[in-house]
Amino acid sequence: MNICCTSDFCGSQGDFGSRMREIAETGFTHYFWCHQWNTDFLYTKPELDEIKKIQKSAGLKLLDIHGSAGSEKRWFSTTEYIRKAGVELVKNRLEMLDALEAEGVLVMHAPNVKYFLPEVISPEENDAKNNAARAEFEAVCRSLDELMPELEKRDRMIAIENLCRDDWSMIDAYLERYPAERLGICYDCGHANIYRDRMDQMEKRKSRLAATHLHDNDGTGDQHKPVFTGTIDFGRLAKVIATSAYTRPLSYELSMRNTPFWDPEKDAHGQTEAARRAFLADAFKGCSKFAEMVEKERSGK
Repeated sequence: MNICCTSDFCGSQGDFGSRMREIAETGFTHYFWCHQWNTDFLYTKPELDEIKKIQKSAGLKLLDIHGSAGSEKRWFSTTEYIRKAGVELVKNRLEMLDALEAEGVLVMHAPNVKYFLPEVISPEENDAKNNAARAEFEAVCRSLDELMPELEKRDRMIAIENLCRDDWSMIDAYLERYPAERLGICYDCGHANIYRDRMDQMEKRKSRLAATHLHDNDGTGDQHKPVFTGTIDFGRLAKVIATSAYTRPLSYELSMRNTPFWDPEKDAHGQTEAARRAFLADAFKGCSKFAEMVEKERSGK
């Protein structure tokens, strides 16, 4: 059974070789590149050659890459030179997809209009954030317009990820504006479970599902816990995925941090190899169980 694990289950910067080998030795067949997911880091040939060498020796295949919206290079910026620099950052990750022979897509964060929750934010702050998001939406569209020729040349797709309190209106606008073979959805089931269950939003749009970020939480925050350890209804999600357009391996965006395997006295680089391996082995059981649930739904058994 093909199952994918994120590369940054224990830290998104620094050492990636040990993480990739541990992922493979646990039984995962694919990895999802999530290192440097929120930085301006540009990958160069020596780095890509090293990643490819480790990928090959570990017997792993690359599924998706989490592109970076950047810190100073932002594809959604309303300042033009920053936006253009952000487009170059996205192109760098598209080049990476090809260099590492990825089977999947480039996942991107984008501005979103958030529904109002009085216990979380004031009406004024919510309105201000949503007004900013609407201006940034136009910037993302300019960036996507510029990226379309690159996506067509490489025969690649960008998947826009749903975020916390996302009302999905901007995702709908992107889906309406851009073709299905170039733009889809990355469904993050953890984001959709924060504050209230919004799985129905994905169910309505499952014909455009292009990537998955599977993990769990208790509804209070983005905890990236292993599946079946929180409050997400994975029985229902299995049915949604099984009847969607998605056919590639299921991808799990897991983190050690909110589990018993994490040593709170140490940072990500200080977690022991034994703890990392124990975490992966424990998480793999749930990942396999859910993958089997999806296959069962697909087969109708």
